[in-house]
Amino acid sequence: MNSLDLQEIVHNCLKTTGLAARQASIQAVGHDGLIRDIKKGRMPSFDRVVKLLNVLGMQVEITPASGVAQEYIMEYFRPNFTSAGTFDKSEYTLVPRLDVKALIAYRAAVEHEHKTSFLAFRYDWLRKCRLQPDKISVIEVSGDSMSPILNDGDVVMLDHNRCLPRVGKIFAVLTNNDELVVKFLVQMTDDGGHRRYVLVSNHPEDEPRLLGENDTLIGEVVWRGTLM
Repeated sequence: MNSLDLQEIVHNCLKTTGLAARQASIQAVGHDGLIRDIKKGRMPSFDRVVKLLNVLGMQVEITPASGVAQEYIMEYFRPNFTSAGTFDKSEYTLVPRLDVKALIAYRAAVEHEHKTSFLAFRYDWLRKCRLQPDKISVIEVSGDSMSPILNDGDVVMLDHNRCLPRVGKIFAVLTNNDELVVKFLVQMTDDGGHRRYVLVSNHPEDEPRLLGENDTLIGEVVWRGTLM
């Protein structure tokens, strides 16, 4: 990414947010010269770019989790980075971090305009895990029903190639009332002797829930990133 790319991004974000350049610069780095320098063609440090873009409402995710790049992780950046220390698209792929709205659109197979952030994963790491780059996404776990296996706020990767029931695996499920849950998938026998798929948490006191006909298996959980 060069200074002209950054100027365009900042200009568009200022228009969208209604912030003044001076105000945004002060919020980001504590002085009013950051955006002025960008307009003059000066490229700020990576940390300052991240702070500015977060102020401008563009979520940037930087995580030390295994396989994740320390890089500009956002959909607005053009993947043509060539200078030293910048994003190398030959080594990394951007994996979208989806919310419930995006998953509902995914289920309905419609275009989704909601802006999302990305995490960057190495291609060689994905190949080693037998994961297809265009068939994965990441979501954030909400709640403690799966702790200590998955905790509130953990980021997990979903493999959308694995949407058929697999007993004993953890799946992200979009329920018929558009609720996103992450649960174990097991089989139980009902009173009529029929085998049914059931969603189960990691806490025995939580009531199991039948997997309904209108529930959608979005993908199997294949990786997690968590604070130690």
